[in-house]
Amino acid sequence: MTDSVVDSILAARYLRKGEKTFEDICRRVSSALGKDDAEREEFFEAMRSLSFLPNSPTLMNAGTEIGQLSACFTLPVGDSIPEIFHALEWGALIHKSGGGTGYNFSQLRPEGAPVQSTDGVASGPISFMKVFNAATDVIKQGGRRRGANMGILNVWHPDIMRFIHAKKVEGDLSNFNISVMVNDRFMEFVESGQFNKVWITHPYSGEEITVGEIWNGIIDGIWKNGEPGVLFYDEINRKNPAPHLGPIETTNPCVTADTWVMTTEGPRQVADLIGRRFDAVVCGTPASSGPEGFFQTGTRAVLRLCTREGYHLSLTPDHPVCRVASLTRSRTETEWVRAGDLSPGDRLLLHDHRACAAWDGALTEEQGYLLGMLVGDGTLKKDAAVLSVWSANAGAGSVMAHAETCARTLDHRADFSGWFPVDGRDESRLKLSAVRDLAEAMGMAPGAKGITPAIEQASSAGYRGFLAGLFDADGSVQGTPAKGVSVRLSQSDRSLLLAAQRMLLRMGVRSTIYRRRAAGHRRLPDGKGGLKTYAVKSQYDLAVSGENLLTFRERVGFRDEEKAARLDALLAKYSRNLKRERYVATVASVAADGTEAVYDVQVPGVNAFDANGFVAHNCGEQPLLPFESCVLGSINLAKFVKDGAVDEAGLKKMTRMAVRFLDAVIDENVFPIPQIGEATRKTRKIGLGLMGVHDALLMLGMPYDSDEGRGVCEEVMALVNETAIEESHVLAGEKGTFPAFEGSVWGDSEMRNAALTTIAPTGTISLLAGCSSGVEPVFSYAYTRKNTVGKTFMILHPIFEAELRRVVGGMGLPPEEEEAKVKEAIEHVHETGTIRDVAWLPASFRHLFRTALDIDWRDHVRMQAVFQKHVHASISKTINMPNAATREEIAEAVMMAWKSGIKGMTIYRTGSREDVVLALKEKKPAAEKEVKVVTQRPKELAGKTYLGQSGCCRLYITVNLMDGKPWEVFIRTVGSGGCEANSNALGRSISTGLQNGVPYQKFVKQFAKVNCIAALKNPEAEGLSCADVVGKCIDLAASRQTIATLDNWTITEVGGAGTKKKNLCPECGAELDFGEGCNQGTCKNCGWSGCN
Repeated sequence: MTDSVVDSILAARYLRKGEKTFEDICRRVSSALGKDDAEREEFFEAMRSLSFLPNSPTLMNAGTEIGQLSACFTLPVGDSIPEIFHALEWGALIHKSGGGTGYNFSQLRPEGAPVQSTDGVASGPISFMKVFNAATDVIKQGGRRRGANMGILNVWHPDIMRFIHAKKVEGDLSNFNISVMVNDRFMEFVESGQFNKVWITHPYSGEEITVGEIWNGIIDGIWKNGEPGVLFYDEINRKNPAPHLGPIETTNPCVTADTWVMTTEGPRQVADLIGRRFDAVVCGTPASSGPEGFFQTGTRAVLRLCTREGYHLSLTPDHPVCRVASLTRSRTETEWVRAGDLSPGDRLLLHDHRACAAWDGALTEEQGYLLGMLVGDGTLKKDAAVLSVWSANAGAGSVMAHAETCARTLDHRADFSGWFPVDGRDESRLKLSAVRDLAEAMGMAPGAKGITPAIEQASSAGYRGFLAGLFDADGSVQGTPAKGVSVRLSQSDRSLLLAAQRMLLRMGVRSTIYRRRAAGHRRLPDGKGGLKTYAVKSQYDLAVSGENLLTFRERVGFRDEEKAARLDALLAKYSRNLKRERYVATVASVAADGTEAVYDVQVPGVNAFDANGFVAHNCGEQPLLPFESCVLGSINLAKFVKDGAVDEAGLKKMTRMAVRFLDAVIDENVFPIPQIGEATRKTRKIGLGLMGVHDALLMLGMPYDSDEGRGVCEEVMALVNETAIEESHVLAGEKGTFPAFEGSVWGDSEMRNAALTTIAPTGTISLLAGCSSGVEPVFSYAYTRKNTVGKTFMILHPIFEAELRRVVGGMGLPPEEEEAKVKEAIEHVHETGTIRDVAWLPASFRHLFRTALDIDWRDHVRMQAVFQKHVHASISKTINMPNAATREEIAEAVMMAWKSGIKGMTIYRTGSREDVVLALKEKKPAAEKEVKVVTQRPKELAGKTYLGQSGCCRLYITVNLMDGKPWEVFIRTVGSGGCEANSNALGRSISTGLQNGVPYQKFVKQFAKVNCIAALKNPEAEGLSCADVVGKCIDLAASRQTIATLDNWTITEVGGAGTKKKNLCPECGAELDFGEGCNQGTCKNCGWSGCN
């Protein structure tokens, strides 16, 4: 690599203000990451010597205000407009900070699925991928790198064929590499030849898609332009180091069918939510479920989770619930823990529904009050329901008055007279058949009154009335401010109190159930002024205390004036605020509870739901853990070849340093959004890999495609991987394990990092290091570069040149002929890209210096498989194939990769992105048409005014016509958004062009290419930008002529028939290379890469 090329790359991408050399960059980075002078010097020397380099964002941003040091991120894309555009916003922030993004779009409902909120239908994942692609166009990555995306769709998604064909036309989704996530089951069908088997029936179109259609679509796409790539779902999950955070083997966390779930429709049991979408309420906030709602996952052993406060839930042992890790006065820190891992004393988070909106349902407040009194102190008979009030104090009188008012809202006889006293008893009764009818409608029966499922599903108004009636009948206000005030509900029926407790929590009131006395016999008042011995049941109290008293008073309250007054008086005596409610319950027991049918749900985005009041996790089936990022770094293996062998001691020392370096990057990283920081620190994954592998093999004299070469590569990668694991173990002893260590695959071996090794793309940093990229073979040993003033010069691979001169020098030729032979070989490899057909060169030399295109595709796969054995993550590598490769060979390569244990693959057939023939017939230049410039505007012009919506404002767009064609345009913004001055300037510019002969179609066509992030984020926008909206209106005004109709406009055609379209770098115009799993290309001239 020449100094001028490196200098141009540094200046364009890495140098910050005040920096002049690569050493300045190394000093900045090492100073930011090293913990002391010795470590800083070690980091500096590793980079300065080009023995190790971190990913580009670290070189760019370490020690700067930006501080974002990660290269790659995975972001979840949920199935709702807010979640989709949150992901879009997060991706924009990541690209701005210098990172790349990976999205799995499989959670999005397929095209044609109903959208309940709009009564419309979904447009499917591909339409939203186009939005993401357009957004990436307008963001320059880190101000220095173009944003790059990976788009994934699972092979079992109904829109899989649309996804496979999404890049059929070159240029579509140009900011995406796309890959299909296939599972073992699909591959097994392919392997056994079951191509006619129906794999998917589209749920809305009814289209049946066979295994063969999908497989052939994948293979045909790869053959045509290298996409889609293929990812192997089961292999990825089998090697997942933290299976408890993601589905290495899907554990299907589940709950039972009788579990209560809070929804915007009101409380519902799981059995009522099977097979249909619903909006869950999570801590008072709505969140939409997946389209299938709850779904059965099998019949499994369940646990009974009980808390000291009374809350309980039946669930499978692997179902995560939200445990409180730390509770301070100002914050609550939580973590997800499997139910089977809970212990007595653990604190669990409950839902805080104080912000929950009212919900509809059965029962008015008046009806609810009467039923609450009936359940508390009443009798349900066959002919009527009887409500009872004891004593004749003021409180009882207020209750009687309120109950009678409520009763008169029901159907009643004309002679209904309300309450009547019972002779000889301190009791008054209200008897009404309408209350009986209401109770029976809510699931009660004589001898079986209580809180039924129908009552728990009642409206929020019904809740308020029911709970008030229940507390008026059986509730009391107890205590003092000194000892603590509480509102208590006394009952012998504990199941009734458990239901009341759930109902109160949905109103925002947390409570505790105490056992007040055991069952036995006691002397009690007989109602006639005396005492009598009665058999008594166990007695329980439900207690409301602390800040919950205020919520209870506001949302439920007493209608009993004495109780209400007592509560007010006691609360008024508090000299300081009541104890703050934290919505936490303490585990009392977790015990086996038999076997039941169990169910799960997806709630994209929040990934949680209300299960009997607990914050429970939903189904986590997503192949990539959301919000994870990875910091990457690569060791230059060529630097560790000495005296014809690999310097293992030096390599181990560098590996230990690199692990500490990358671990420090995590601590110093400034993440674009908090969720990424949390997820990254939870697993502390790093990605240490290699570059310069082919250079090292050349120095060792081992062909890339030889068994000997693969053997060395396997030994080297195993050494790096094992050393990295050892150093992470040492680091864990010094600094602690990664927070999600418990439940990981590391068992008792404490680790600082969940994963350590990968083979990442090294396009630009390998140019800085002057070595071959990653584990790829050399693409060409001679190629042309341009300098900053546009002059071209040849770059020769130094090892190739030195060995060529040695071999030719050993032929005993005269100096002039020797130099001519060297020049001949160099010119040949420069023109053809290979020396395999230079017969006068020794066969051993030609074999050693095979290029990526000379090497058989099977050897590419074998080499990737060798590295995959000793790499925790995936490998960025391209399987290069000749242009003559058939579809059958591509299919064979994918099958071979799957059987070899590779996690994913990219195939590039040479020329598949370059064989688009323009085939334009040369035309004689058309005579230029004289353009008549209109200098004077008539007093009156006819036109049309349109109201259009852009991303940030509404636009009034007036287009006036001259001779039936647009002649002038006026643009006015409406509302708080937009820029009036820019709109005015745009209108004047268009008008000037129109009046000077520029066809309006040119404006329409150009404006259609202008993208604005505000428009992309606004679903109501009628174009991609303000300019696009204006262009559409101009087109409409001109009698709806299409932009393809370019009347009297000469198009100068570039190139003649048969000209080949090449893939050129968008920054410098040099031809692109394809490798390291990137089908967007990498530029060897300036360092640009489409897959950074």
